[in-house]
Amino acid sequence: AEELIGRKVTDFLDGQSKERWLSMREARRRGESTRYELQVRSKDGSLVDCMVSGAPIVTTEGCYAGSIGTLADITEQKKASRTLEQRNKILQALVEYDDLTSGAITSPPIETTLRFIRTQLGYSECTVATLDHQGGGFVIHTLPDCKWLRGLYDQFIRSRATVLSEVVRDHPPRYRPDLTAGTTKYSGDQRLVQAGFFSEYLVPLWAEDRCLGALCVIAKDTNGIREEDRLFLSHLAPRLAQALHNSELFFSLQESEEKYRRLVEGAPDIVYSYSDKQGGQYYSPKVQSILGYSAAYLYEHPFLWNESIHPEDSAGVGDIIGKLKRGESFEVEYRIRDASGNWRWLRDRSVGISLMNDEAIVSGIATDITEHRKLEMDLVQSQKMEAVGQLAGGIAHDFNNILAVILGRAELLGGSLPVNSHAREDVEQILSAAGRGAALTRKILAFGRKQVMDLKVVELNSVVRDMQKMVLHLIGEDVEI
Repeated sequence: AEELIGRKVTDFLDGQSKERWLSMREARRRGESTRYELQVRSKDGSLVDCMVSGAPIVTTEGCYAGSIGTLADITEQKKASRTLEQRNKILQALVEYDDLTSGAITSPPIETTLRFIRTQLGYSECTVATLDHQGGGFVIHTLPDCKWLRGLYDQFIRSRATVLSEVVRDHPPRYRPDLTAGTTKYSGDQRLVQAGFFSEYLVPLWAEDRCLGALCVIAKDTNGIREEDRLFLSHLAPRLAQALHNSELFFSLQESEEKYRRLVEGAPDIVYSYSDKQGGQYYSPKVQSILGYSAAYLYEHPFLWNESIHPEDSAGVGDIIGKLKRGESFEVEYRIRDASGNWRWLRDRSVGISLMNDEAIVSGIATDITEHRKLEMDLVQSQKMEAVGQLAGGIAHDFNNILAVILGRAELLGGSLPVNSHAREDVEQILSAAGRGAALTRKILAFGRKQVMDLKVVELNSVVRDMQKMVLHLIGEDVEI
């Protein structure tokens, strides 16, 4: 206190604070009480924010004699106020940034971010370095009018032994206020200094526990990046990182969907999604070549699929709904009428089921097995014919043995009869009938493949005529030869 006694107040004031104090003194001389803020220089030369309250001292004659007042240190209060104001500005700027970059999924908002930094903070020389996961190193992104910056940062592309790599690896932001201080550790620093840049701020871009790169700002002055700007950039970086991550997810999802689309569209079967409440939700393009209906037509008639199932098969298909609601998979074969009115066989199997409230949605694959069914029927018919042939061959073989006895006995009987015997004519008829029976059995055996073929030259017309009677009995009266 002794050091202050006798000194003028203006000895501790600079600039605007001095002018304000003189103005308030005039007010007190007019008899007014005053309350105002000043910055007072302390003994160590630093400025201290103070709240000054003063009142005039007036003599009994009403003349101004001086002032009495108090001086309160409000440095912490002002600091808190400035911090709050700064945070509000940052918040407003971030809201504006979010508005600018909202919906930027198909392309990451790198250029938008760099322009925003230039507009809001005034730093033109800023870049975004993203990790190159395929080629290694980094990819440098700049504004179109700052492509020359890539030359300054090309060491980041060639090597990981850089301050940028350390920031990406060690996580925290790094501010280097003086690139010329001490021994230059990084080869790129010398290039930055030669280009006229003396300070640098690097903020890693982290999203979902993965570093995607860093936001880089350089300035031409030593300690040229303000503290409040660094704070803002540290809040901006996570938003940019999330946008980069979302863009990666979008393209990854798009690539996955494209692969799935090609797989589905190239599949030889019908891939579909069907709801028991809303009908058909999706049909692959193959539905048109199998059933003759376009997918668009089936969307317009969502229940046409179920309505086209054969009445004899609809009951079995109807049981599927119960399985769906129990979360069970299914595989079923049924007939369905196509756009031409023909019946086609499908093998339908589920590959995924989801239940939402009382609605069952199934994803499945329907395979056209019409030709397979026809082949099965042809095989069954062939097996039947083979069985008939085997049966006929067995009967003919036994019958042939009987005819052999009849022929043998008839020949013996005919040889024992007198030449003029009336019974000889009966024996000849027996031999003729038995001979025809034997010929018939040979044909049956040939049909049943039970007799070795005796290859010889024949008169074809007579063979056809002899076969005609047997063929007529086989094919029925409704076929004309």
